[in-house]
Amino acid sequence: MALERERPGAPDAPGRSSSNSVSGTVHGPVAQIGVVRGDVNLMTGAPVRTRYRETVRRIAPPELVGREAELAELAAFCTSSPTPYRWWRAAAWSGKSALMATFALNPPPGVRVVSFFITARLAAQNDRHAFIDNVLEQLVTLLDQPLPPLLTESTREAHLLGLLTEAAEACRDRGEHLVLLVDGLDEDRGVTTGPDAHSVAALLPVDPPADLRVVVAGRPNPPIPTDVPDHHPLRAPDVVRPLAPSDAAVAVRADMERELKALLHGTPTTQELLGLVAAAGGGLTAADLAELTRSSEWDVDDHLNTVTGRSFSRRPGAASDAYVLGHEELHLKAIEVLGPTRLAAYRERLHRWADGYRDRRWPADTPDYLLRDYFALLGLTGDVVRMLACATDPDRHDRMLDRSGGDADALNEVLETRSLLMADDVPDLVAISRLAVHRDRLVGRNASLSPTLPGLWASLGRISRAVAVARSFDDAHARDLAHLSVVRALVRQGHVTQAVDLADAIGDVLLRTRALTALAPVGRGHDGVRSLLDRQDRAVRLIEVTTRRDRELRALVRAAARLGDIPRALALLDPITDDAVRALAVLPIVRAAITGGDLELALVVADQAAGTDSHVDAIARVATAFGESGDVSRARELLDRITALGPGHDQAPDGEARRSVRDLTAVVDGLDRPEEPEPSPPDDVRQGTDLAQARRRVESIADDVERARATLDLVRTAVAQGDLVTAGSLTDSLDDPARRGDALEALVPALISGGDRERAVAALHRAEVSARAHGHTARRDQVVVWVVGAVIAAGDLDQAEALARSVLGPRHRGHALNLVSRAARGAGDEARARRLVHDAVTAAHSITDIGRREQTLAAIAHTLASLHDLTAAEALADTMRSHHLRDSVLRSVARFSTPGEGHDQPRALPSPTADEDGPEPPPELVALIARGDFDSAEELAFSTTDWFTGTRAVEEVLTAAVTAGDLDRAEQVAIRAALNRRPLSAVGFAVDAMTAHGHADRARTLLHRVELAARSTGHLGSAATLRTVVGCLVGLADLDRAEEVARSIADPYYRHASLWGVVEGILRTGDVDRASAVADSIGDSEPPVAAGYLIPKLAPDSARRAVARGLFGRKWQRSVDVLSRMSPASLEALVRELTVIDERARRPV
Repeated sequence: MALERERPGAPDAPGRSSSNSVSGTVHGPVAQIGVVRGDVNLMTGAPVRTRYRETVRRIAPPELVGREAELAELAAFCTSSPTPYRWWRAAAWSGKSALMATFALNPPPGVRVVSFFITARLAAQNDRHAFIDNVLEQLVTLLDQPLPPLLTESTREAHLLGLLTEAAEACRDRGEHLVLLVDGLDEDRGVTTGPDAHSVAALLPVDPPADLRVVVAGRPNPPIPTDVPDHHPLRAPDVVRPLAPSDAAVAVRADMERELKALLHGTPTTQELLGLVAAAGGGLTAADLAELTRSSEWDVDDHLNTVTGRSFSRRPGAASDAYVLGHEELHLKAIEVLGPTRLAAYRERLHRWADGYRDRRWPADTPDYLLRDYFALLGLTGDVVRMLACATDPDRHDRMLDRSGGDADALNEVLETRSLLMADDVPDLVAISRLAVHRDRLVGRNASLSPTLPGLWASLGRISRAVAVARSFDDAHARDLAHLSVVRALVRQGHVTQAVDLADAIGDVLLRTRALTALAPVGRGHDGVRSLLDRQDRAVRLIEVTTRRDRELRALVRAAARLGDIPRALALLDPITDDAVRALAVLPIVRAAITGGDLELALVVADQAAGTDSHVDAIARVATAFGESGDVSRARELLDRITALGPGHDQAPDGEARRSVRDLTAVVDGLDRPEEPEPSPPDDVRQGTDLAQARRRVESIADDVERARATLDLVRTAVAQGDLVTAGSLTDSLDDPARRGDALEALVPALISGGDRERAVAALHRAEVSARAHGHTARRDQVVVWVVGAVIAAGDLDQAEALARSVLGPRHRGHALNLVSRAARGAGDEARARRLVHDAVTAAHSITDIGRREQTLAAIAHTLASLHDLTAAEALADTMRSHHLRDSVLRSVARFSTPGEGHDQPRALPSPTADEDGPEPPPELVALIARGDFDSAEELAFSTTDWFTGTRAVEEVLTAAVTAGDLDRAEQVAIRAALNRRPLSAVGFAVDAMTAHGHADRARTLLHRVELAARSTGHLGSAATLRTVVGCLVGLADLDRAEEVARSIADPYYRHASLWGVVEGILRTGDVDRASAVADSIGDSEPPVAAGYLIPKLAPDSARRAVARGLFGRKWQRSVDVLSRMSPASLEALVRELTVIDERARRPV
């Protein structure tokens, strides 16, 4: 179904952004490549929905003429060929791309196509980099995995090949075939001649995994690139399939070449149109070209649609169609004829055009080209200066948000610029520091969005905006919740296919089950829903925690039953281990069997809930169905059976069981079913709450959390009373984005029901703006606190104080002022320190969250004590409800008390508690060890439910075992702890104990056994265990083995953390070169905890690379701490960028 193009002011068409237009007949899943910013992580396939589909569509002809035999041959190759490669080879203008694009859009059933079309007509679509980007995004969408974060040149190819293998295996396991289709190998602009060649062809696998089929197309020349190995299948002559030219393609070529000549020798206007379209790399509309050529839009359209019309083709745009040259050869010929000087002049005109809109702060009428394709042109030409200007322009980012509804495109520009900068041997820390600030701004301003907002947009029909907002969440769980909200809205509107697509974008297994449950009532007979159920079945069975697995299996049983798939529901029932959960899962199967008319099956299933209220409910439902079908005697028989199960079932605490028995009794006695009383409205609605008076009471509540909760309750009351004006006003008063989202969930449906869609849209817009402002402020304050610490380290207290005073939120402001106060005291400026600490107290008292207020005040009180302002410190301690914080402050007061200053007799201090040194082991454990009963002591230690006490107990058993020389026992306990991850510290504790007692070799044996045990489990916990092994090996100075184990860890987080541990160990030996080499090999990762200590010790270039990588990690403050010493200019740039953003926020719109 072709979808309506979005226009200003029009509601979104269902499915836009999540599902695109398809021309022709689709016989199987359609794969695309595009921008899906890493939403998911389930290891199974799914229909791919990405923007690259539009690229393939405009390459494909409206109708493929005379290629039925070739399409059939392609289908046969993909499903039954014994060889993995097929190279369709023909000269230019033979119709290769038309054939490949048509096949990619319409694969046969059971075939999934991952495609890429190498073309110079479009910016940044003609080299190895573009191939990796586009295919990576399609593969992660197919696999339901997030896009690997922080990709670099050194890791991109490995991720691509790994994901290709996973996708092929996932398709094979489902009985499907994965096909990698690459058209235009001869047009690869990344190829060079000689040893430095870097081609797309060389990335194609030598030995395709898991029945993967590879289809390539291109001309006979140029020859295969030199970086393709000699044994590669592309060099085998039997993979080549010559393609005869298409008569239609030959005719089109003649027309296009004739028109190109006319363009090249035509009027100045036609030459300008050709030059601008070729230089821009596609994406210019008639209006854009009119502005660039100072012509009328009518004249441009007239040229492009009449005499020169065949030379240009249209591609759909957000507002109007954009123009590209009609064929790759035309584009190349135009570039050749124009020459570098004229081409540069046309691009300079594009740059001036962009500069004009930038100078106007990217106004609302900014062309789409400048917000999308222009940046791709900059990347194609390697114009990193202009790329950096775009990626650090908050006005541009705000306009992109306004245009798309989300920040994913702006964030992508930041990441692409950073990737280009990181390709340098010595990255530009100043530029990357600037980018880090803007990345954090984009991520931070979406952190406070309520995940319910996208679903509310979808309920208004604004599907494009809903999906864009959902994609903007950086946190994976919040993003999944957002997608779930959209799924539910689409289900309510009957858009099942689009709902299935978005359900496939949910990475969390538990939330995906919720989406499937929402789909079940409308998904009966829908292949996409059944396929989703298949994948979810496999995923849920992999959950390791039994209680979670049982809960999700129950939800899947309900979904399968609602779909009418009773055999699947019964199969899902079988692995549920908890009897109570199983009994509850029985009921939907019983209902489904009754609905299907199979009452005998329903009765058999009901008996699987024997011994529970669910059993009574299930039998009663079956008996009622018998009675209603006319078999009253069978119904009475089952009623007697219920009575025999035990008296009082009509008074059972389970409401469903009680109602079912009542219904059955009525049917058996020949009476009508009793009517259920209508639920009473809440007291506040029934009694006609005076909303104005209630609002005054709510607004008088001092505690922010309680006031927000009460306001939300009042919103719901106002909606129930029909006072939507008051409900809207109350909703706007909520500062907490989560509470505001909850309020909108009550308000927006009521506005829609009342036909007031405009107010609903306005309410959602206000909520988005408010949440993004809240998120930006909170995140900006956090970043400023980090920078304050770095500026202090650089010794500039004046700038540190100015930054601290710029913080808006009281918690971060109090923290920042306290940091500068401590630094001033250390520098001997006690007057400044006192002034700052008292300002910090004032800020902290404004914190409305009691727990955070006390934590901040406690930190400030320690500073007051260090300044010998003991009375003020004690006064703060007296305000604290937390005994732990109050006692900590009082101990600090005692430590700084000096006779003669009014504190000769400090207040009696509490005795130190056991908690300060860790919990004491249970007395019964100590007694068992004293008796030598290690078996009982071990069982008691592992059965202790409190984590900290249990950890202390395990350590006590280990100490006793090693001290007694029972090393076998110590090994047994340590391995058991490692396998259960409870506690992992036991392994290190055992190794330390063995080493301290002179058993270093035995410690190494233990680590080897723990490593083998961890690898045998195959779950995520093994990565944490292996990290512990690496740490112990570093402690034993076995650095070679430590590095070997670290590199073998599959999980990137634990692998990187382990390798940083190895770097630390190597630095202790003084081998800076080796430590630097290991650090360089880590690639993008979170900065190590000890970044401030480790990174400066590396070789200078390695240190800069490590800082640059760390600035884009989630914990990038660790890299900020290093900037003050390594690159003061970068720290200054970071501060300037924060100032620019602040000034932008204060400027009038």
